[in-house]
Amino acid sequence: MELSYVSKEWFLARKPYHRLTAYDQFYLKICRDLYRIIRRAIGNHESSNSESRELAYRITAYFEDVVNGIGFWEVVVGHFKNVYGKRIPFFSKVQLDEWEEDYEDINPADIHFLIYQHFAVLHRENYKVSYVDVLCIDMLREEIVDYLDAIEEVKLTDFYSTFLQVPDDFFELKDVLSWLVYESYLFGNEFSARLIDFEEKLLEEADPSMLERINMLRYAEKDRLMFTVPSALGALHPLDIWAGALKDKPSDRALLLGLKEQVYGVFEIENETDTHYQFRHTYTHERYAVAKSSFGSPYDAKYAQTKLVNFRGEYLITGLIFEPFDFSKPVDISAYNERYQYPFLRHHGGFRQKLAETLKQQYHTAVEFFGTPWNVFPSKKIFAERMDAFLKWQYQRAKEENDELNDEPGSFPMPDDTEESTVLYFVSDDWTVEVIYSPEEMDECVAGFKTVYEYFYSDLLTRGFATTRLLRYIFKHRRIHQPQRNGADFGWLDDIIDFEALLHIYFPEEFSTYLPPRMTVKGFEVHR
Repeated sequence: MELSYVSKEWFLARKPYHRLTAYDQFYLKICRDLYRIIRRAIGNHESSNSESRELAYRITAYFEDVVNGIGFWEVVVGHFKNVYGKRIPFFSKVQLDEWEEDYEDINPADIHFLIYQHFAVLHRENYKVSYVDVLCIDMLREEIVDYLDAIEEVKLTDFYSTFLQVPDDFFELKDVLSWLVYESYLFGNEFSARLIDFEEKLLEEADPSMLERINMLRYAEKDRLMFTVPSALGALHPLDIWAGALKDKPSDRALLLGLKEQVYGVFEIENETDTHYQFRHTYTHERYAVAKSSFGSPYDAKYAQTKLVNFRGEYLITGLIFEPFDFSKPVDISAYNERYQYPFLRHHGGFRQKLAETLKQQYHTAVEFFGTPWNVFPSKKIFAERMDAFLKWQYQRAKEENDELNDEPGSFPMPDDTEESTVLYFVSDDWTVEVIYSPEEMDECVAGFKTVYEYFYSDLLTRGFATTRLLRYIFKHRRIHQPQRNGADFGWLDDIIDFEALLHIYFPEEFSTYLPPRMTVKGFEVHR
């Protein structure tokens, strides 16, 4: 069955080339063997054939990466060491040091993490830490490590050293990035599933006459995922991996990382030349010369809502471009911009600094009330009561400074309330992480949409106290001294950094470098 299900055609479709060679045949055999091991270890009751095949490919491609020195996994490990202080989260440093000494290329901790993260991403809509506990990951890891460690000779390639060179053409660059995001072993399963989910939701709500619009929205979403959405792999962006793999090319690394900083908004087209349109941002009034070569066809509208990217010193359109206004009706461009203030200004340094100062003030206010940045509550009822007290305390302070303040303090709604808010994490004694509130979508642009950061800018600065929409507080978990099983069982967390690593898997967008300053499990943090 492995020969037909893990086919040559399926395997080659995951590669950034179209010809199967002896090199690919070698790794195809490994993928088939691993698929057999996985099916035998975890069975049909825990994983479908397609999930097992995807995991087999993931481990195979990891092995191919580390023995060839392609550099993808090396970047991940470097990031983990920088953020978590160790090679892989959830394991003790003693165990990690022992494995690093015993193994040359592969590492059991790497494989354990790849297995866990694979299934966690597949099932993270359940927001449960414990899902994969029943998958016998320890046994599966050991079987895979024994198999790979027994391979004495490997086939090598230098293909990726050429493939990963940054092209001079932006759209060729997008082709390489598209493979990394939607096909590579690090990100393919996660981002492909997100794009498919997006398409399915569009089709559920659409009729056949909207097919062209659906294709346009799919293109915009695919572009958004490629450039601006962090992954469940330590909240890394795919561009971070590509840039990190270019060790000896600092200018190319800087170019790739700079592509994450895109200018979004409504622009007025003031004039044009043979080669460029002159765009004026209608909120910040900044001007950009945008290359016509990045447009699919001539653009003849007066205004454009889109994203701009700076590539090799020239501004280009990326993603969807459309006319945002219907001038058959009265249009208030200023009001439109106010409504979508944060998406327009997240690239703007002055605005980001003001948000940083505002949130820092809120952080210190919260610490003054709670006494410590980390709090553990025995129940959600006590948790909500304490947050109610915090809201009233804030209100009383603001009232003392402004006698004319008429607003009443908010009350903290329980999870079945319909009010939207930012994410608050509650960790219970059985080690499940519950999402008390879901995050608001930062890039959505629909009528009536308003982000939490607009509330920071308007409500907190003008009213002097926070509403429930403004509260973001990540609470320290209660450490449980349960037996450690072979280094980790992923229901056991060693410290607060391991807890943050868990949040990176389940809620990566909450840790995006695109978010303004925030409170994290490590305290106040500002991204520049």
